[in-house]
Amino acid sequence: MRMASEHQGSAWVYRSEGASCRAFSRESTAEVLLISKRGAHREEGEGRIEELEQEIWSKYPQFCATRSHIERRAWFSEQVVKPLFGETGALSCGELVRLEDGEIAGGEIFGLLLPDATRLPSLPDSGDTISIEIKPKCAAMPSPKAVIHPDHSFKHEHSRYKLQQHLKKSQGKIDSMSEYDPIQLFSADPALKLKALQALFKSPQNNLAVYVNSLKVFPTGAWLSTGSGDSCRIGNQAPEELMRVLVKVLMQQQGTLDLIRSMQAKDEYDVEAIHMLYEYLLAGKRKSVGELGGSEVYRRSVENLYNMPRHCMLSALENYLIAATAKDCSLIITMKRIAHPDASPSSGNTASEAPSAGIVHESPSCFQYRLQVIDTDIKPLSKIPAHFKLDRDIAVQFLSGKHDTSMK
Repeated sequence: MRMASEHQGSAWVYRSEGASCRAFSRESTAEVLLISKRGAHREEGEGRIEELEQEIWSKYPQFCATRSHIERRAWFSEQVVKPLFGETGALSCGELVRLEDGEIAGGEIFGLLLPDATRLPSLPDSGDTISIEIKPKCAAMPSPKAVIHPDHSFKHEHSRYKLQQHLKKSQGKIDSMSEYDPIQLFSADPALKLKALQALFKSPQNNLAVYVNSLKVFPTGAWLSTGSGDSCRIGNQAPEELMRVLVKVLMQQQGTLDLIRSMQAKDEYDVEAIHMLYEYLLAGKRKSVGELGGSEVYRRSVENLYNMPRHCMLSALENYLIAATAKDCSLIITMKRIAHPDASPSSGNTASEAPSAGIVHESPSCFQYRLQVIDTDIKPLSKIPAHFKLDRDIAVQFLSGKHDTSMK
């Protein structure tokens, strides 16, 4: 295993952080280094959960439930997610590297080295490189196998994102509800894709970010600069033009979107049922008829759930966790205006050499782009109770009658 310092070039510079990792970038090598945040490790005393987790992933090589977050992330991306993406070239698993003691390591032993998705190093440095990060959210609706309480039948009618917007509004987390619908973004209809993008730009929340030359410019309040004729620009492009280009990119990359949606659809039983299986496999807990309520058909479905062979229960949990990763992944589309397709030495056969890259035309311009799927972290089994609580809170908010009836 290599040391992170073996790469020659300038020093690592702090870029950003999420719930579990800090990200550092190095311009000279066009790479990003992810390091676990302190406190992101799994809690001690989760022995039974670790045993169950080990059983769930036992068919995959080299899984170890007690490894660090960053080791588990690298393993999951390589062994579980990468095969599902096939030959798209959209997923970069990165390389696990050993860290030297120092300020950025923060006491961690390992980091994950990835190519900088906001860079197009194969193209000349002239002109702006624009990157759009989209967290598309879940476009898969409940499957026919889903075991959902009859009182929660609204889950079959509205996307999870739409339902959660009402909860966030009631909690004061957002000022206004977004009109974005993941189902539209994943649609093969370019008009619906454009509508989804327009909604994201209008109300990005934490689901859209724009970078110009690797620097975040939106949403920060300083993303628009005035061009000639008082037109607004993002880098060297008007927002309307950028959205039209994005639609064409996403149309070319529909296969990758379909793969993400198929991964999301692996959650066949819904978190209500998954939580029941989780409690049953961990502690033998079964909900009684009195606790269940609902119709006879629903109670029979729950009974069938408990009567599944153990290997089927484990498979249901495995698929749920894979789906949870796909529901929370991000897309980064990095593009650059080129004079003509022949202007780049690598652009002549881009689509065939790298299916996740290509060229789109938005008259009178041409853009070369690359799409990458990021944030394919493994979701801890121990988070299922938190997932279930959020689902229940969403249901309570909807059923309280405080939701906007115009959502239908």
